[in-house]
Amino acid sequence: MARDMALNIELKDQHEPRANERLATAVTRLVRAADAGQRVVLSCFNHAVLRVCRGLAPEIAIAALQEDGHPPDLVAYLRTLGACAYHPADNLVDEPLIRVVRAGGVHVNVFTVNDPARQRALDWMSWNAVMRIAVPVLAAATALGLVLELLLGGGAGVRQLLNSGFLWVMGMLF
Repeated sequence: MARDMALNIELKDQHEPRANERLATAVTRLVRAADAGQRVVLSCFNHAVLRVCRGLAPEIAIAALQEDGHPPDLVAYLRTLGACAYHPADNLVDEPLIRVVRAGGVHVNVFTVNDPARQRALDWMSWNAVMRIAVPVLAAATALGLVLELLLGGGAGVRQLLNSGFLWVMGMLF
């Protein structure tokens, strides 16, 4: 497994501020308990959740997921947010966007790209990572078991997941 690979944990918007705060608190606690802060990136479409995560655990990297257009003054916005990466939907990505964001010191990780021709095109544009869906059933079952272990029993599941060969499916190269 590559040493420069991070596990992306996407936090799902709960559509209620207190529930989002509880989610951010629980996830940041679990990442800290697993001593995985240097190997994890927390991402969310609701950037307010990312602000909560940043306030609770500034040592854990965050990434802004985006699917409906870019925020105004994108690079300044990402810097203000404290994001190490921008995760735009594939339909929002072109070469000038990648160049501007990367020149601003922010990684670009495009989702979800399953088409090999598009993956090659993005490779030519020099993106940082492409997220794709390629999880075998057995690996998915293993991941689910590890997540349940984490939720019910502590950080051993996260450590095992971070050290397993399964991580390549979920990882992002920086």
